[in-house]
Amino acid sequence: MPAPLLDSTASFLTGEDRVLWNQGKHDRAFSFLGAHLQTQNGVGGTRFAVWAPNALRVSVIGNFNGWAGGRDALACDEATGIWHGWIPNVTAGAL
Repeated sequence: MPAPLLDSTASFLTGEDRVLWNQGKHDRAFSFLGAHLQTQNGVGGTRFAVWAPNALRVSVIGNFNGWAGGRDALACDEATGIWHGWIPNVTAGAL
C-alpha cells in the first residue's frame, strides 16, 4: 500500500520564516510564495502560497478542477496571513 499523502494544508513555513516574514525581513519569500512543483510520497503536484491577510477564504481554480471556486481551498497560516496548500496532479503548464 502506498504511503499516504502529507496533509495538503499543513504549513511548510518554519518558525524562522514566520519571524522574518512578520519583521518584513524575509529576503527569500519567492522560495515559498506562488506556485511550486513538489512531489509528496511519489505523487507530483503543486504547492501554492499567497499572502492575503484579510481574506476570508482563498482557493485555487484552474483547468485541473474545472474552474470550480472553493474546490481546492487553501489553509491560512494565522501567524503570517499566508494561505497555502498542495494540490496533487497539478503539473507544469496547467492553467
